[in-house]
Amino acid sequence: MNVIDRELIGKRIKERRELSGLTQEQVGNKIGKKFTTVAKYESGEIKNIDMLIIAEIADMTNTNIEYLLLKTNIPESKEEIKDIPILSNISKDINLKTFGYKAINDEMAPLLDVGDIAIIQKSDILENSKTHLLRYKNRIIIRKIIDNGNNITLQAMNPYYPIANVSKDEIEIIGKVIKAENSSAFK
Repeated sequence: MNVIDRELIGKRIKERRELSGLTQEQVGNKIGKKFTTVAKYESGEIKNIDMLIIAEIADMTNTNIEYLLLKTNIPESKEEIKDIPILSNISKDINLKTFGYKAINDEMAPLLDVGDIAIIQKSDILENSKTHLLRYKNRIIIRKIIDNGNNITLQAMNPYYPIANVSKDEIEIIGKVIKAENSSAFK
């Protein structure tokens, strides 16, 4: 029997609400609930959230409903991913919540090879064991990040690139890779 992780569902609802610039009160008004009920959804206190409520929250936050239900790790709806801008030059102040980044080398092959697109969700939060777009030594790179407490490990998927152990202040997290549009793996 599957155990539903209500806390993770709540965390995802809160994350998407905040990314959409909505307050708990605004969400509550749109779904016909009090803001305190929305807070209980977000904390995982409410055991069974009606599927229509989840669908409404997904719609108002432009979220893939399967993301809220823990069936995928891709938060944006398919329509949004299809129409996102593809960037090759990353500036310090990106005003996009989701964008594509075109890989310029094979450091992350076979996940991403030259010319493949990584779909990035902008965030400066380091998520342990996740793949991130980051700035390191004035280069934009994609790496899996392992948090070791005082320092972090930057791991390329391509074994020909070295693993780097660096301090947290040596990197700038730009965003998390949420999907790879990879055509090179099947060449």
